[in-house]
Amino acid sequence: MALNDFTGQNIQDTYKKLVQTEGNLFADGTGSILQIITSDQTSSMTVATASFAISASHEITYELSSSYAEIADALTPGINIDVSNITSSGDISASGDVYASNLILPPNGEIAPSINHGTIKFMTKPPGTTNNGETLTIGQDLIEFKATPAQTTPLHSYLKLQPVDSGQDVITFNDGQNDIDFVIKGVNEKTFQLNAEHDMFASRNHFGIASGSKKWPTSDYTVNGTPDKQLMVNGLTHLTGSVEIIGPITTNITASGNLTVSGNISSSGYITADRVYLRGEDSTTDYLSHNETGLFYKGSAKIAGNITASGNISASGDITANNITASGNLTVSGNISSSGDFYLESDKFIMFAGENNLNTSIRENGGNLNIQADGHINVHPDNDFRIYSGSTLYATFDGETQGLQLGSTNVTPPETLTVEGNISASGDLIVSNINGTINGGNF
Repeated sequence: MALNDFTGQNIQDTYKKLVQTEGNLFADGTGSILQIITSDQTSSMTVATASFAISASHEITYELSSSYAEIADALTPGINIDVSNITSSGDISASGDVYASNLILPPNGEIAPSINHGTIKFMTKPPGTTNNGETLTIGQDLIEFKATPAQTTPLHSYLKLQPVDSGQDVITFNDGQNDIDFVIKGVNEKTFQLNAEHDMFASRNHFGIASGSKKWPTSDYTVNGTPDKQLMVNGLTHLTGSVEIIGPITTNITASGNLTVSGNISSSGYITADRVYLRGEDSTTDYLSHNETGLFYKGSAKIAGNITASGNISASGDITANNITASGNLTVSGNISSSGDFYLESDKFIMFAGENNLNTSIRENGGNLNIQADGHINVHPDNDFRIYSGSTLYATFDGETQGLQLGSTNVTPPETLTVEGNISASGDLIVSNINGTINGGNF
């Protein structure tokens, strides 16, 4: 039979007709041992040729060069090729799947799609299987990591990086809003954790926020300082809702809204406020403030302790107190009422008419009470006017009969003037009529 010319033919069409040699062993293209008659066995032969092949399907070629390598676009479907190594100085392309135990790239090697802005996927399951397992997708303006917690659960997007042309770049964690927690670990503990189920996040031990260099929650605000602050904020902090603080506050608090404290407020420095409402509400009738003249309180004030003032104290309303002590003037434009006693130091005056007028005043001196007036001293009792010495009644002015009783405990004088005791006069006694007895006789 005529020998075949293998020029331009594919390996998959001819390899069964080839003979391969190693030493004195011969085999066909499938690796089956061939029995070849050599020159040692017959003197008429110098080399094995195709005319001495066992059959037409076992043809021998002496050399297979790279010019006869089968190219990918000429492979015959359904034929498997097993080789040890493939070395290519050009491209290797496949319209189907490529399987390999390892894919090793040289330095600066690349894995790239065949078209510009194509998509590359790395999956943990073979193509065609459900979900394709955990997936890394790299495409145009997208890098996304997906995984599934169970075989029957759809893939969840764990991390998505979206560089947007002429727009805002976005990095999204848990794009599908699934129950996925986010954890950042330190050397020994979880430093930061986001709990997806409860929409909460927490940071462990120490957390610092600052726009400048002093951002670490330590003793000297540097990363090498001693951590001594659970939360450190260096800069303006704006809170629009309620703030609950448990424990002492050792620095300044400035609030433009309401500040509600269920416990005590203690300060070694200043507490600055436009108004202080003492009833726990924004009342327009009871508050403490400071105006252009000084400290101002609007409403009724009841003070259980002492009030000490080196200057004036003025009030347009009532002042009710157990004790009021002033080293200077106390000026009240309204009423002063007291549920307790009202004390003045000895030899001090209560002056009237709104001026320093000692002639109209009340003064205690040496146990004596002096009442003075530039004009009259008028006494207007609703009933009687009585004068006592200790518990002894000395005189009674009867408001009903308009009688005066002197020297008797009788509170109802029988006459306009009733005197129990002697009446003496250093001057004249002028009367219209005198009726009485002298030494038992009448006159």
